[in-house]
This record gives sequence, structure tokens and C-alpha cells, in this order.
Amino acid sequence: MYGQTRDDVASKMADFLIQSKADNTIKKNGSVFSQFQTFCDSNGFTSKPARSIHVAMYLTDLIDQGKSNHVISSAVYGIKWVHNINDLPDPTESNIVKSLMEAAKRLNSKPVHKKDTVTSEMLQALCASYEHTTDIIDLRDLCMIMLAFAGFFRFNEISNLHCNDLTFN
Repeated sequence: MYGQTRDDVASKMADFLIQSKADNTIKKNGSVFSQFQTFCDSNGFTSKPARSIHVAMYLTDLIDQGKSNHVISSAVYGIKWVHNINDLPDPTESNIVKSLMEAAKRLNSKPVHKKDTVTSEMLQALCASYEHTTDIIDLRDLCMIMLAFAGFFRFNEISNLHCNDLTFN
């Protein structure tokens, strides 16, 4: 310790341990852990070290509130990080906690809505509905739609095109 007190070394060690993660990760983990701490305080639980049943109750509360899987997994990682950095037993390793994380993925996930496939018949009907238009904006949009369909382009590819990018043969 060469001229440093134990408190100085302990303080430096704590700083180095915290610096093992990026600043934003530290802020996020600290924030989610403080929310867990508030939950524990309001229910008379200890947050450090936490018991796995209390973590499970917190996750159940988050699931009941309809929080997304991302929020719930962030809470688990924040609790895990605080316990690991303080060399405390990890309450998130419980099978109950892991099962609740899996349940959150299924219960609070949004269903996938696949988009309808655009058919050539749809495009023909669209062009037919604007057959007699003289509005340059409508014609531009129809041209972009047809070009995107024929060339398998995405919107950002079409929107980045310029007039001099096209040649007509």
C-alpha cells in the first residue's frame, strides 16, 4: 500500500471496479437498481443483498404493469451487476427469476404483423386509378412505386435516387 491508507486503496479499487463497464451502462444499471431498491424499501425487503424471491416478486410486478421484455431484462441485469460488483451472491441466478424472464418474453411481447405482399395486380389497379391525372406529384409517386417494385428497392434506396442516376434505354 506504500504510503496510502486502506481507505484510499479501497476507494480506488471501487472506482476501478465501476470503470469495468461503460459510463452509459453504469448509469442504466444504477437507475434500474434504484427502482428495484425503491420497490424493496416500500415492501420492507433488503435490496443488498437481495433474495431471489424478492427479485421474482419485483419482476412479477413489472410484468403486471405490462413492461416490455427489454425493461424486465434490464432490471435483471442491473440487479445482477450491483450484486456482482459488491461481491454478493447473485439473486438473479434463481430458476424462478429465469422462468419469469421467459414468461415476460411471451406475455408482454407484441404480436408480429406481417405486411401484405404487393402484387402486380395491385399496381395495375393503382396506375389505372390515376390514369388521367396531370398532377406531377402523383406521377412522381407512381413512378417511384413502380421502380421500387421492378428493382426490388427499399424506400431509402429510392428516396436517395437523383434524376441523373437514371438513364432510359
